[in-house]
Parts: sequence; structure tokens; C-alpha cells
Amino acid sequence: MKYDVITIGGGPSGAYASYLLAKEGFKVMLLDKGNPGGKVCTGIISEEIFQTFSLCRKSILKDISSIQFIAPSGISFTYEHPTPFAYAVDRKAFDSALLKMAQEAGASFLSQATVTSAEVSKDGVKLGYEKNGQFAASAQAMVLATGLNRKFLSSVGLKPPDSMQAAQIEIDNYQGEDQVKVFLGNNIAPGSFAWMVPIGNGMARIGMSTQRQLRPHFSRFMRTLGISNGHLEVRSRPVPYGMAPRTYAKRTLVIGDAAGQAKTTTGGGIYYGLLGAKMAVQTLKEAFSKGDLSEQYLQVYEKKWKERLTPEIEMGLRLRELFSTFTDERINTLINFSRNDGIATLIRLQAKFDWHRTFILSLLKILGIKWSGV
Repeated sequence: MKYDVITIGGGPSGAYASYLLAKEGFKVMLLDKGNPGGKVCTGIISEEIFQTFSLCRKSILKDISSIQFIAPSGISFTYEHPTPFAYAVDRKAFDSALLKMAQEAGASFLSQATVTSAEVSKDGVKLGYEKNGQFAASAQAMVLATGLNRKFLSSVGLKPPDSMQAAQIEIDNYQGEDQVKVFLGNNIAPGSFAWMVPIGNGMARIGMSTQRQLRPHFSRFMRTLGISNGHLEVRSRPVPYGMAPRTYAKRTLVIGDAAGQAKTTTGGGIYYGLLGAKMAVQTLKEAFSKGDLSEQYLQVYEKKWKERLTPEIEMGLRLRELFSTFTDERINTLINFSRNDGIATLIRLQAKFDWHRTFILSLLKILGIKWSGV
């Protein structure tokens, strides 16, 4: 079967790119090796995402208007916002809604289809894939939304970004406070954080990201909470930690986690991935109109998205580097200091769920932290 574009990866960025392409009249095929949802993700999505990308809100489980940060000593700082700034969503429903958008716009979708080969030539792209048998498809171009699939990206001459590890479980007998919590400390998640996100009906998501020995730290954290994870499914995956060195090739664009389009402060990638998808489609539309799908022309995409996101991503990297040097004692001091009214006011006036750079700079100044990275 001949297509204009084949998208590999049916997560939010891949589904959204396929939707936009199909909406523009391109013949699109979307392949995903699994099923929608089931990602290692807090499932916390900003109000801005729904507004900016005009997405369906039926996946929303719970409004979020407060968050509690817990220091190693146990002291905490709770920020309360006057209105919801984010929502906990059902990731399966959220991803399914995006896939439905793509299909209703005209994209063909195949789940549980594993791409086994990819060949790019002067005439187009040829893919081999397995879905209860071996099949082939061809297109003029492809969009890679594969996540951090090092093997596949390497097969087409590209490299994924650096990464850190994340793990998460979902429990259905949660009886604690109805409060999103972030846990800090070197004995919990060195250089990063752990989280607990109640999503209603006695359910909660509990997870962690770190660059160091994820499994032992996660198990210890579960024991600290009094939770046995022996009978629970612990899902883990790498999350981007910076930008991929190159996100374009001949007839090929890379979006989402595979490109490193994710917040380096939290690891969340939905907003930036959708933004990358939109820029990729704009570039492909122009490339098709000019009849030029060369590597030289498609590099315009990388220039656009990196101009938009590099300041945020690099700021997050620098902040994590700084945070990794903090002792637990210093983290305790910072959380205690954050409990004054000035910090809450700063968050309310400057913090944005998906854009952190301006707030981070102001916070460092208030906290009196001298930092050569700014």
C-alpha cells in the first residue's frame, strides 16, 4: 500500500501528527507496536494543553489545584492555587481520543504492529512490519514517534537523546490524603523526585524517576509508604534527558520523546511532543508543496522546534545538575524557606505548568542561590 506519510508510534505526538497530516489531505498510515495508554506517566496534564491543541476533556479524572512538596525531614510546603492548573487524566482514554481524532480525519491505524525494517531511498520509504504475519508499506516520508527506541533509531542513522529511568505502579486501595505529593531527598530519588497522584475511587499512581539504581530506590520508597509491590505491576521506561543531536534525515522527521521534546524539570513530554508534532507537520506540508523531502530542506523543522524549546530544556538540565549537588540538609532548608508567603505569591504570578524557565530564574534569585548557569 502506498501512502504519503507513515507515522511510527501511536502515543500522543504520533497520533496528533497523523491527525494533522490527514486533516491536510495527506494519505497517512499510523503504526504502533502496542495499544493506547499504559505509559509510565503521572497523567497530570495542564489546562494549556487542552486549550492550545483543542483536545477532548472526557479523559479528565480529577482537577488539580494544589501540590505538596515533602522534604527528607518530613517538613512540607503546600501550594494552593485559586483555580485548577492541571488535571489527572486516564492515559488510555486520553491516548485513545487522539487516535480517534487521527482516524476520523482519515488516517489508517494499526495497533500491535511492530516495524521490522525501514529503508529510505531516492524514491521513498519502504517499511516492513509484523502483525500476525509479515507485511510491507511504502510512503514518501515518515514521522518517527517511537520513544527512546535506540535500536530502531540507529537503524535509520539517528540517535535518541540521553535518558533517565522512571517507574510507576497504580494501586486501587489508596486511603491517604486526596493530595498530589512530591517527595524529595537523596535516599528517595537521588537528583530527582518521587510522586503520589490520587486519581479518585481509591486509586493512586506512585512513581519515581532517577539516574541512579532505579529499582532499589523504588522498592525502598514503597516500603517507606507501607506498600508492598510484590503483587503489583511495576512499569518502567527511560524518559528523555535533553535533546536528540539530530531530529531529521532524508524523508524523515523525529518527534516526541525520540526527539527529546520533554520537560527536563519533570520529564513530562506531552505538551512539547504535541508542539513538535505540529511543527513537523508544518514542515512536511511545505516540503511536499516544493517537492523537496531532502535532509537539507527538512532541517528547517529542527531549527524551528529547538529555537522554541531549547531555553526551557537547557534550563531544566542546569537545574537538575544544581539539584544533584544538594544534600538532604540543604533540601530541608529550601523547603522550610519556601513556606513563606512570598514563594506562594511567586508561583501564582509566574509559574506555568509547561514553561518553567522564568519562574526558576526568579525563584533562584529569591532563595539567594548563586548559580553560574544563569
